[in-house]
Amino acid sequence: WDKYKKYAKEVFHKRNLGHPSLDDGNLHSSDVIRLLKPLNISVNVVRSNSINYAESDGKSISIPESCDIQTLIHELGHVFQHNVYKEGESSKMTNMTSTYATDTGEVFAENFKHYFLASSWLKNKMPNIYSDLNQSIPTNWKKVVVNLINFSN
Repeated sequence: WDKYKKYAKEVFHKRNLGHPSLDDGNLHSSDVIRLLKPLNISVNVVRSNSINYAESDGKSISIPESCDIQTLIHELGHVFQHNVYKEGESSKMTNMTSTYATDTGEVFAENFKHYFLASSWLKNKMPNIYSDLNQSIPTNWKKVVVNLINFSN
């Protein structure tokens, strides 16, 4: 596994993808809960200093009272992969679009994030990943994530 991860990182660097320009913004936890309601995703609001970013166990999401859109969509990627996605190109280590990807779950979550926040970049740099996600993500998920992005400030 370690050799494969090393190989995957070499492939990533040889692709010279660069870094996409990503939308920035924050959402209040009450808006996240309301906007995710159509997907029946459990959202836990952590009202302490224990976390200042979103995190997921694959089934639910924990967020602080104000959550940044990039991390939120990344964590939604984990929920999507765990509950909806069938194995494909977007979860292979050799198809990472970010150095943050340390395992296949992180590869998928980063690719999912880039699909929504840097779709033109992803379509241009990794058309196979864009196509896989475009075919795999149902309309209701796309609509909810786009609403989250549009609602973030």
